[in-house]
Amino acid sequence: MSTVQDLGVCRQCREESAVTLFNTRTSEEHILCAYCGYTIDIHLERDEDGSLVKNEEGKYILNADTLGGFGVAKYHGERGGTLVTLDDNSEETIQLHLEQINSPTVDKESSYLTVYRDGELEFIIGNKEEVLYT
Repeated sequence: MSTVQDLGVCRQCREESAVTLFNTRTSEEHILCAYCGYTIDIHLERDEDGSLVKNEEGKYILNADTLGGFGVAKYHGERGGTLVTLDDNSEETIQLHLEQINSPTVDKESSYLTVYRDGELEFIIGNKEEVLYT
């Protein structure tokens, strides 16, 4: 399997923070914005048995699933980092992730929390110039 990884501009927040993984053999593609959490998953269609599905012309069918980004929480600690996309941008969700980032096992300096709402990306914790590659 051959995969190409690239960093590009996010279709939602317009920041250069969208990581793309492209499988050159299958043409499957996964895009995740590390700032707003916007996700696109382009994958081959499979039937109930897991076999690939072809259209009337005999070509494999690619489907795209999109998840709107509400923001992300990046936790970084002694064991590495974890990027979590937010399920929503409610105050309850934000508070939950703030508590996690402020826990003693998380390095707050290399972690961040963002919220995307009303067309705007906001960094609750962290600075976008410093956090993408930590």
